[in-house]
Amino acid sequence: MPGNKVSLIIVPIVAAAGLLIPKTSTRAITSPSGTADSMEVLAPVAFDSEEIKNLISKEKACIVWGGALDIAPADNIMIEIERPLHMDPIGLMIPSILAKKLSMGVKKIVLDIPVGEGTKFSTPNEGRNFAYLFKEIAKNVGVEAECALTLAHQPIGHAIGPAIEAKEALTLLMDYSAGPNSLIEKSTSLAGILLEMSGKATKGKGQEMAKELLKSGKAYEKMKRIIEIQGGNPEIKPDDINMGPHVKE
Repeated sequence: MPGNKVSLIIVPIVAAAGLLIPKTSTRAITSPSGTADSMEVLAPVAFDSEEIKNLISKEKACIVWGGALDIAPADNIMIEIERPLHMDPIGLMIPSILAKKLSMGVKKIVLDIPVGEGTKFSTPNEGRNFAYLFKEIAKNVGVEAECALTLAHQPIGHAIGPAIEAKEALTLLMDYSAGPNSLIEKSTSLAGILLEMSGKATKGKGQEMAKELLKSGKAYEKMKRIIEIQGGNPEIKPDDINMGPHVKE
């Protein structure tokens, strides 16, 4: 289900709380936009490992394209096969996710699992089975994982596509009241789980803390610094983002 802009909200929220969050992401495989595609509208996303270490040392966060790192070479080969076929087989999803995260030294993961028509998991039961398997395999390789099942009966937010998803995310970071509510709720819910896992928030209070970091503008200020260290313009505004020739309002 389209709506990969949630990472553009989650990463600065979590980083604004003082946590380390090196976000590697893919380009689109089966969706209109991958996280890397949307972030690239705001700043470059292709960096080597030494450059990423430098980014992390400055702001404890980044949003980069994992394919440029060659940290999981077998996974990169499989993605190149999957993309033209518009396939993302379930059997390859877990090793694909964990290979990249382990290579980045990640110890805690929150995995969003959309369920419903048009997703990889058509029923909640299928999603729960995948979540159980993912958590068990993650535990066996030393990673603490939590999975959040979300009903994907409609897109998150109103925008679909790299430029307009980046615009929507930036608008929300700048102005909490701009919404949309679906983007606020999903982003702060997932960020809240990470805040609780890390001990930054007490159990049941993570989303509240995430919303406050978003409302206060602290997440936006952190996102500006992330954009800047990745070579983008930290003062970019939503209206500065150029749309393609075909836009459906």
